Amino acid sequence: AVHLHIDSPEDHIKKVNLFNALIAIRPTIALASTSSISYERKNSLNCHRRHNLADDVEGVLAKIPEDRSYIISMKQLKARDEKRQRDWKREFDINIWKYSQVPLDYDFLAAFPIEKTGYSDVRNRPDVGNGTDELRIYDTMPAEIKVGIYAFMLGYVRMILQEDMPIPIANRDGVYSFREGKIIFPSNATNIALSHSAEVDGLEDGFVNEYNSVVLQYTEQGLAKSERHFLNPLKEMVRNGKNIASQILDYLGHKSIYTPQEVAQVPLFVHQIDQQGIENLKAKLNYRG
Repeated sequence: AVHLHIDSPEDHIKKVNLFNALIAIRPTIALASTSSISYERKNSLNCHRRHNLADDVEGVLAKIPEDRSYIISMKQLKARDEKRQRDWKREFDINIWKYSQVPLDYDFLAAFPIEKTGYSDVRNRPDVGNGTDELRIYDTMPAEIKVGIYAFMLGYVRMILQEDMPIPIANRDGVYSFREGKIIFPSNATNIALSHSAEVDGLEDGFVNEYNSVVLQYTEQGLAKSERHFLNPLKEMVRNGKNIASQILDYLGHKSIYTPQEVAQVPLFVHQIDQQGIENLKAKLNYRG
């Protein structure tokens, strides 16, 4: 997985805006998914990694649900994070007897401080540098896509931090806006629906594709002209509706389950994409080895 740390601003409004802005781009998992085949060799989702870990019903951590909604203040976020730690501690206390390798004097709170407990999409990390927000939604991915995601985040955060007033959350489903001076984050219900569709169908879902396209156009305004070309691999995936996860399935042929021999071809296929991406980056940067 790829985790991104974004420096937290000092201003309270900007802190809240930034945290909510990171919640609002959860559907951009569709730009980075590479896990269309599960560990059981099944083809049933575009992003198995996120589903297996974070799904509130079927994920491995579903017994300890995460609150993935927007916040109205840092005080509210702190209370939410404290509750998450209590929930994890309670589950640990109930189940410790199942694990003989855990010492009876094991200090859960020392091992799992608030900022490292749970599987939230965005973690407030006051312990990192002067304080960061940690975005935890993306698969690992080929280098050119990864650099594109870094450029995307740079432009996106630059644009969001220009806002001096609280950014509103849509009060109707299906509504959102990413335009300079007119930002409206999608409702929690819309964000959940988009994120689920991104898990299932990736950029092949029309609503997900449109959302990612709009956010990318907004993000591009936050980049210098000399930086914008790094977004091209992401824009190309949106244009053709095929992220790496979808390309993997097209390469193997669409089946319900694959043989071990077929799955073994995937790393080589992704490696080839990665190597081509590295050559593209070298050319863009006038690299001389």
